[in-house]
Amino acid sequence: MSDLSNQPKKRIRKRSLRLQLEAALRDAEAAATADISTQKLVQIRLTTLTRLLNRERSDRLNDAREEVAVLRAEVERLTRQHEQESAELARLRAVCRTETGLTFDEIAKMGGRDGRS
Repeated sequence: MSDLSNQPKKRIRKRSLRLQLEAALRDAEAAATADISTQKLVQIRLTTLTRLLNRERSDRLNDAREEVAVLRAEVERLTRQHEQESAELARLRAVCRTETGLTFDEIAKMGGRDGRS
């Protein structure tokens, strides 16, 4: 008996909404000749599954929209950072040119470097 209690429970995946909806549609076809109460029950089941599927799609769409907003903010931040660094590099090149009379690239060639230190 202790052997059974030590084993982990098997996970059973729920059927996807799409599969449940397909089954409900098959049931609706079969219930076409059934009594009114059975037809209404199948119709309610179809309506409920359709709403759940639409809600699931809407949730995924909202998640994607949120991710897009986060990524756009990141792009904007990186763009500002790039502009600031470009402006700083231009300022340093101008300072280098005025102090030494040489361009930044000429100084880098003299030192044997590629311009990055």
